[in-house]
Amino acid sequence: MKEHVLIVEDEYILANDLRLLLEQAGHKVCAIADTLEDAREAVLKYRPSWVLLDILLQDNAMGTDLAGFLTEQGVGFIYISASTDQHILEIAKQTQPDGFLVKPVRERDLLMMLDIARSKHVQHQELASQRKLSVHQQLQQLISGDLPLEQMLALMPGIFQSLVPFDFMCYEFLYPGTHLTKSKSFVRTGFHEYQLIGKEELASMIGKGRSLRRQSMLTCKVAGDIYNHTAFSRLTENEGLERLLHQRFDINSCLHFCLSPGKIHVQLALYHKQADIYKSSHLSLLADTQKDLTALFNKIQVADSSFATTNKKQAMPSQQVAPKHLEGMLGKSPALLRVLDDIETVANTPVSVLILGESGTGKELVARSIHQLSSRRHHPFVVVNCATLPAELIESELFGHEKGAFTGAIDKRTGKFELANGGTLFLDEIGEMPLPLQAKLLRVLQERELEYVGGNKLVKVDVRVLAATNKHLEEEVAEGRFRLDLFFRLNIYPVTLPPLRDRKEDIPILSKAFLEQSAARMGRLPAPALSTEALRTLQTYQWPGNIRELENLIERIVIRCRKPVISKADLPELKNKMLADAGADQTLSHKEAAHIIAVLRKCNGKVSGTGGAAEILGLPPSTLTSRIKKLGITKDLYFRH
Repeated sequence: MKEHVLIVEDEYILANDLRLLLEQAGHKVCAIADTLEDAREAVLKYRPSWVLLDILLQDNAMGTDLAGFLTEQGVGFIYISASTDQHILEIAKQTQPDGFLVKPVRERDLLMMLDIARSKHVQHQELASQRKLSVHQQLQQLISGDLPLEQMLALMPGIFQSLVPFDFMCYEFLYPGTHLTKSKSFVRTGFHEYQLIGKEELASMIGKGRSLRRQSMLTCKVAGDIYNHTAFSRLTENEGLERLLHQRFDINSCLHFCLSPGKIHVQLALYHKQADIYKSSHLSLLADTQKDLTALFNKIQVADSSFATTNKKQAMPSQQVAPKHLEGMLGKSPALLRVLDDIETVANTPVSVLILGESGTGKELVARSIHQLSSRRHHPFVVVNCATLPAELIESELFGHEKGAFTGAIDKRTGKFELANGGTLFLDEIGEMPLPLQAKLLRVLQERELEYVGGNKLVKVDVRVLAATNKHLEEEVAEGRFRLDLFFRLNIYPVTLPPLRDRKEDIPILSKAFLEQSAARMGRLPAPALSTEALRTLQTYQWPGNIRELENLIERIVIRCRKPVISKADLPELKNKMLADAGADQTLSHKEAAHIIAVLRKCNGKVSGTGGAAEILGLPPSTLTSRIKKLGITKDLYFRH
């Protein structure tokens, strides 16, 4: 595909070299700009397909400052940098580029990255289009249907959540020339769970006698506005709804949007706990959906014939049944809800997903949920753990081998890619894959065809790839252990799983479920319960092994404890000494090392097997061994003499 490319680079020689490479490949370079202002003008004038964007420009300007503008214009962009320093990669990642190139740029790398970026950009656009279509269809069902108002309001917040994320949402009808208003609010209480409340209920919940006036009220001459970080903090300085929501629900950002359905105005406000959640793209989504939203609020206004300034109905729960394949994802913390939203958004699409998170956070469970919610659910789900296979066998495991391809290959063998044909291939611990194999994996992902080890015939495959890692891949790229192009090919839609220490409000739910599961397996029903003190102890522990460590601990408790209520004294010793003794300036790595050393001392250096450190920490022995090596923990630190 031949495309128009804009080059934003302040080094003339490099810019000219890029131009020659692109033109030799058949692309047209529409312009070369050396400042951000010139770049903006060129984008508006030439409407390029792609922008090659240097990160560090003259006069200390940052190419990353152009990213928001390019995203608004729907123009794909690829960063160029002289370094793969982790700090540079982190800055770049926040702006969601379509690719990244390292100077000096080789022709092969340039064309490969353009190909990867094109695929990624198209998939992002398809994902956005699919989301818009889904929202449009759901809104049309409400608009054209004959549901009573209560049912419409019960379904409405779930539709909005798939369009713009929120933890609290309200809408208010304003009647010009009068002081009459009508409003309703929704508080998110779980996945597909919302509480519908009126003004009186909201006042009672937050505190009677306090003003519910929004500090960010818009005139309907303004379509919408965003208040993140400092902008939202300024709203909370004065008495009003924003301050109350911040105090009651830990709200830290908001987005407001104005509609004018007929002779009335509608103020729509969405609030979130995350301080940087809202972007101009969310306003664009609302603007694109404005026709449907206007029709919806017109219908709601007609259905709700009361002109009272408050809603005197009782608070009513708004709840939809969560997809059954998400039932294993237990909890209601904001951190988990964001993950569940991501799963539901990306599941029924063809895009690759990179699942990030520490060991024991449930990455494989997320991958299985994505597969089961996708159109591929009736086809195979194949798992490959890249950390457990010997380097010399991974290639034949993935791509298959011919008979006699190597010593021991006595029969032809079909690889995991081919076994997953039509379905999903989950590459766990992708960060452990050897560099030579990463290049071959990239080729298969790009070409959708493979070659058996020892063979010369190309085999077409139709496979969706999900990958997971507990490593920081940006750091791996910076250290030369992971290919930059493969990282961008996999990182089309990242899903980051929070560690258990960041979702401690979920520990009661998880503990109860694990108690019931363990008791059922052991024929010990009814399951014992945790005392308040025991539960508090579990919530103060830092859980370096995350959910897997909690599950293993609960199982040990059920084995050892025969009482109906588990007290604090019944819990195994949970040491947080590494946190109490460590200075505030210690790094997380130091704290992790101290904890692992303490456990190893308790086990007298035993890593695997019953009673070993891996079992106590809830980690696979191979993962614990890898961490011990990475943290530089030597035997003299934990062996007792």
